[in-house]
Amino acid sequence: MKALQLNPKAMWAHAKWGEALFNLAKVAEGESQFQAAAKISPGNADIYRLWGDALSSSGRTNDAIAKYKKALEINPALLSARIGLSNAEKK
Repeated sequence: MKALQLNPKAMWAHAKWGEALFNLAKVAEGESQFQAAAKISPGNADIYRLWGDALSSSGRTNDAIAKYKKALEINPALLSARIGLSNAEKK
């Protein structure tokens, strides 16, 4: 991905690339990108919410729940994480 070549610390580039890799069923590579994004910006709840969405869509419900909870720990008002958590807990 060009953005990561230009700036390896581009947190959102890692997160969006991770999401794309999950969508291509390249889960391990996607996980690696989300880990990189979280390392760059550990206090960003949206990263964990997006990571939870990717995990949930790939059938890893328990892992998704953990990421949604982490997002809500950082930002209890993050509605998208609350919705994701609620949906994941229903599975």
